[in-house]
Amino acid sequence: MERDFFGVCMSIKAKAIKYIKNVSSVDGEKFVYGGSKYEVGKTWNLTYTKEQHRGEKGDLVVLWQKGKLSHIVEIVDPEIKLNKNKPVFKYYNKVKTIAIINNGLVKAKTSLRNYDMRCLGGNTNLVSIDAIAKTAAEAGVLRKNLVKDFK
Repeated sequence: MERDFFGVCMSIKAKAIKYIKNVSSVDGEKFVYGGSKYEVGKTWNLTYTKEQHRGEKGDLVVLWQKGKLSHIVEIVDPEIKLNKNKPVFKYYNKVKTIAIINNGLVKAKTSLRNYDMRCLGGNTNLVSIDAIAKTAAEAGVLRKNLVKDFK
């Protein structure tokens, strides 16, 4: 599969992006999910603070932190599992990195400030793009713009 200089799969289908997820470290300072363990094509555990619906197999999720993009991941296994060794982020499911911005975070050109993101907070929720957009057309534009931000 062809990739650009950010490691982005050139064939990301915008309509497959179903969710946005805010991620943060316990201290809120460091880059989350960095390093070789999270490179494009690798499968890993995406963590949450609460057990909730986590999408369906094949759904794409845009990860962002501090208003900047970091990853697009694909849900590999939507089943939520419990990790008793992580008291804060004790729930997880399996995802695979589809795209990552390797050289630090990139400020999104796509403004998410126009959307009601109150339900986003912390590592709690996957926020449905369809739920935050006012219309299906607006959701489509948001998805396309998020893909462009990774290219």
